[in-house]
Amino acid sequence: MRWLILSSLGRDSGCFLRAKYLGQALAANGEDVLVPTPVKSWPLFLDQLMNAWLYTIAVFRQRPRIVVSIKPYFSSGFPSLLARILFRAKTVCDVDDVDDGYRDGFMSRVARLQAAPWPRLAYRVSYHNANLRAHILKRYGVPESRLIRLPQGVDRTRFEARRVVNRGLTLVPRFVPAGAAFIATSAHLNIAADLIPIFDAMAILRDAAASGGNGATRRPIKLLLVIGGGPDEARFRAAVRERGLDLIVRFTGAMPPEDVAAILVHATLGV
Repeated sequence: MRWLILSSLGRDSGCFLRAKYLGQALAANGEDVLVPTPVKSWPLFLDQLMNAWLYTIAVFRQRPRIVVSIKPYFSSGFPSLLARILFRAKTVCDVDDVDDGYRDGFMSRVARLQAAPWPRLAYRVSYHNANLRAHILKRYGVPESRLIRLPQGVDRTRFEARRVVNRGLTLVPRFVPAGAAFIATSAHLNIAADLIPIFDAMAILRDAAASGGNGATRRPIKLLLVIGGGPDEARFRAAVRERGLDLIVRFTGAMPPEDVAAILVHATLGV
């Protein structure tokens, strides 16, 4: 069976990671799978146009029987519709979140409008969070008979305890001084990552420790390690500099899931 898996967002997004992992799972099961690599995320959704063009080429290259779009956006929705018309492909639209909720004003309306038509045109619409069901039925007008809930899970073979712990012994010293207590938080650094309150909390801890107040503990936690990368990494680094937290907030950049777990297991506290 020929599959085409499309990430609606850029190659630096969690959306593309999910597309890749789905493609790998299907290929391991003997399926003929193509997962085109999109361009990196650009401002104002401009990457959508380039990716739509790349994916249209992929449609003619793969001539898929099944197309899966990760998120309902023009970049994947239009090529999916094309595959359905030209090759009678079955199309699946995966709705994993309400992306316009992370934006304000004009950009929120743009995100909402461009997502609107694609779920209704798909053969099936998948979702993971049960709270999204009513939203998909009402906002997108998708018939209930087309909805499929796919519970999310974890591939535990990636996180075998001894291997993860040993890997962490190598990774952690790259970012944290030996023996230091540290807080770790992992995130894809995009518009949905809400790190600013954590930075503000670190500023409070710093000030309390400096003054000897209630924030000072027997084993003060003086370091926050942000695990992950993404299109908004520069913005978060700037927020750290603005708060004067350069010495106590560090970034690892993008890492594979196994390395994220390897660092988290050694953290004093996880957020």
